[in-house]
Amino acid sequence: MPELDGAHFQSLPSALKAAKEFAAQCKYDVQVDRSFKQEDSKRLICRHRTQHACPWKLEVLKDPEAMLWRLVLADGVHSEGCEAARRPPQDAFFHPPDRSTPQPLHRPSIASGMFSSQITQSLLASSISTQPQSSLDADGRRSLLLTHDMRWGSAKEASRAVNDFALFVQKKRARMDKKTSGGRNKKYICSCEGCGWYVRLLRAPKAESWKISSMNLQHSDGCDGVAQPTARQLADMASFRQAVVTHTKAHGKLLTEDFLSTAEEGIKIPLRLAYRAKKLIAVNSQDDLIESYKFIPSLLATFGAKNPNSIVDYTVDATSHFVRAFVMPGVCAQASTAIQKIIGFEVVPCTSQDYKGFTLLLLGRDGNFQPQVLAFGLVPEPTTEHVDWFISLVRRGMNVDGFPFVCSVLHPGVVDGLRQVLPGVTIRFCIKSLVEAMNHDKMIPKLGPAEMLVWDLHYQESEAGFHESMTQLEHVNGPAATYLRGLNPDQWATYMIKEHYPTPFYKWSTTSFTSGLLGEPAENGDEAPFDLLYSFLTRMMDLTFLKSQLASKLPKDAAMLTPGAQGMYAEEITESLQYATRPCDDQLAFVWKTGARPKVTFRVHLGDGTCTCAAMHQLAMPCRHFIAAARHFGQDQLILNHFGAIYKTEAFVSAFHRTRIEIPLESDLSKDETLLPAVVDGKAAASASGKSKKQPRPANDTPNPRKEKMAKPAPATATDVAEASDMDMIAAMGMSMGIPGLTQQMLQGYPPIPPHAYLQQIQLQLQMQQQQQNDLQENQGGSSTAAVAPPPTTTTQSLPMV
Repeated sequence: MPELDGAHFQSLPSALKAAKEFAAQCKYDVQVDRSFKQEDSKRLICRHRTQHACPWKLEVLKDPEAMLWRLVLADGVHSEGCEAARRPPQDAFFHPPDRSTPQPLHRPSIASGMFSSQITQSLLASSISTQPQSSLDADGRRSLLLTHDMRWGSAKEASRAVNDFALFVQKKRARMDKKTSGGRNKKYICSCEGCGWYVRLLRAPKAESWKISSMNLQHSDGCDGVAQPTARQLADMASFRQAVVTHTKAHGKLLTEDFLSTAEEGIKIPLRLAYRAKKLIAVNSQDDLIESYKFIPSLLATFGAKNPNSIVDYTVDATSHFVRAFVMPGVCAQASTAIQKIIGFEVVPCTSQDYKGFTLLLLGRDGNFQPQVLAFGLVPEPTTEHVDWFISLVRRGMNVDGFPFVCSVLHPGVVDGLRQVLPGVTIRFCIKSLVEAMNHDKMIPKLGPAEMLVWDLHYQESEAGFHESMTQLEHVNGPAATYLRGLNPDQWATYMIKEHYPTPFYKWSTTSFTSGLLGEPAENGDEAPFDLLYSFLTRMMDLTFLKSQLASKLPKDAAMLTPGAQGMYAEEITESLQYATRPCDDQLAFVWKTGARPKVTFRVHLGDGTCTCAAMHQLAMPCRHFIAAARHFGQDQLILNHFGAIYKTEAFVSAFHRTRIEIPLESDLSKDETLLPAVVDGKAAASASGKSKKQPRPANDTPNPRKEKMAKPAPATATDVAEASDMDMIAAMGMSMGIPGLTQQMLQGYPPIPPHAYLQQIQLQLQMQQQQQNDLQENQGGSSTAAVAPPPTTTTQSLPMV
């Protein structure tokens, strides 16, 4: 234990804990020496000191001046008997689940994302615990030992080890035998009554650990016990965690019977248990999410140091919450000389429950017709402010002046931000975003089959064809045609490009990630910010490596064009065989497709390298009409001369040969404890295992009448009664007697009476009635024939209804 020799700690418990944890890493069992009794000092000894005469000892001494505790390794050598006792038999291995690295609920959106998620978990585990990461098997469990020499710090840890062994190794369930367990002695038996399997745990006298005193790990032949995992064990299963992630993506939060049947083979999972395990996974993932933010500063700083000329940046708000981040590798500036002179600005929403930001991607396409990620960043919203910040950082790495930008119409802040940083920039709208915007507009019926007309409008190369297609769209979906007429055709119509813009747009109809030329559309990012950053860095490293390999191979093959350009050239040659050529002079010719009706003629000028079609101008490479005319005149060399420089092997090799992107290692990263999680929906992410405090209601907040409870009235005091009005007291008495309340009309007809006068009248009436009854009884007793006098008539004032 030389690493801890001389280390200082703030308190004695922290020093003892560090020493025990480090000893556990080295697979040594240590304990406090109770016989060593000195003030301001403790001694740790090996547990095999008595049995194997092990001399190892470590002292913890207090430094009175610095008020710290210092570790001093008095003897760091274990005896031979101790070393031999620690070597377990070869058949004692088992595989309990790995609890130190819970997997998150965020599934990577790209192939390399799984690696970033794994490094996130590894970083979190190494920051929380000082125990080393042992090797993992295919199911994500550590290889540990189960022998008589094993020690656990608590009965709970020992119980977990026994239960995990029974479940994961033997597919059985262990339970504690309450009849023979208690205090320092606990016995675990198989869930099958007649099975002889058992493990007896004993707390060693004068020790702080539990050990196995005896055990029988062989189940009886007739054992019918089955695996019944707990929620903790289920959450620790790598297969269950992956099943939760996959199922949640497809079905949301609701678990189904199909999920329960496929989550873990051979184990029956009740629905309630599955929900509890899923909640545990979410708790661990939430805690990991908060910790992962703290690695972002070191990730960016290390990446910038490992990759020269790279630009990295991140910002926080006034309360140190993460706001945004930016990465532009240094190789991107070098690659900008070999890409098509047009840039796509992609906005990808992040769909993670704990991060609702957006990923900004600056995309290009190289001369091999492959995507090139130039820069990317994370922002809370694609607003003008954030886009301005993003493009300003891009301009520090490469010159984007004169590049047209293809943007989504769904995010106006992108267009405004680009025009704010780059005045006079040419903006082209992504056609796919136009279709999506019209489908979301409630004033426009769903496009349906009319979507094909929208794309046909975009591809029209002549103004006449454009207006003809617009007329067809008006008959099918008038509001959609009105919407498109309100847009500037310079920003989305193809026929306007050749007439007004000398710069080619290379047939970009959408951004690079959603273009059909570049494969499948991009999926929404559903990862945390750290994983998103690491995923894109890994993806860019992979793409750069592939291009570097290709750049090394092309000179050996003596290729004149890149493979992508060569493929396009082969397709155009095949199509050119269907065209007829009629020369006008030695430089000018007219070309049309044989047998096509109506006949469309194209004018080709070999000297100028032009064609009346839009393809040659758009792609900056010979079209099928130019190829047909050049081959008709026998001038095949002209075809190669009119390929743009970016399609030539020389440009590709110059830009990508021996380029590399190096991503940071786990050991390169450190935590910044001051960085807090991003604010999501007005709230910052909080630890799922912690208790949330109830926030006070703002002063200007309007309470919900449905949720407001009726407050109980406070008891009336003497002051309240004295200050109460007469009508209030009458109303109170009426309520106690069940009399209906007064209406406004009744109050106007019957003026109020003072309550004391009212009570006095009631008392007089009662006295008069009692007097009449007494007089009547006397008259009946004195003369039986005497006429009974009628009761006196009393006049009472009418009282208002109370």
